[in-house]
Amino acid sequence: MLVVFSLLYCLPPVWAALGLLAYGLACIWQWMQLPATRWAWSVQSLRVDVFGHMTLTNTQGHLWSFKLQPDTVVHPAGLVLHMTALVREPAAGAMPDPAAPTFLTRWLLPKRLLILADQADTAALQALRVWLKWGLRE
Repeated sequence: MLVVFSLLYCLPPVWAALGLLAYGLACIWQWMQLPATRWAWSVQSLRVDVFGHMTLTNTQGHLWSFKLQPDTVVHPAGLVLHMTALVREPAAGAMPDPAAPTFLTRWLLPKRLLILADQADTAALQALRVWLKWGLRE
């Protein structure tokens, strides 16, 4: 913080404002990246059954079903799943929740899921990659 104040004191006002803006943007960017892995909607598991029905489990233990859009990317370095129609499934034996999600809740739901090659079991990732490449077309 002392460095920021010394730069503000020593630099001309325009350069000080630009430097402060750049520093603020870097802080905001870092703050936004931190919750991406620790927030309540963070995906913990992904499951595909034999019928192609995909579900994911978040940090809170909620089960969500979803469909994939055709612009899902299959790459050797990783997968980018573009999800649509994300719907929460009730827990086993629980009554379905009739309350519709609010705007903020819909905004916080993940739209894309990035799976890197080192984040999953190699055989499971390869099976998912093959299913996305060939099974998604049917």
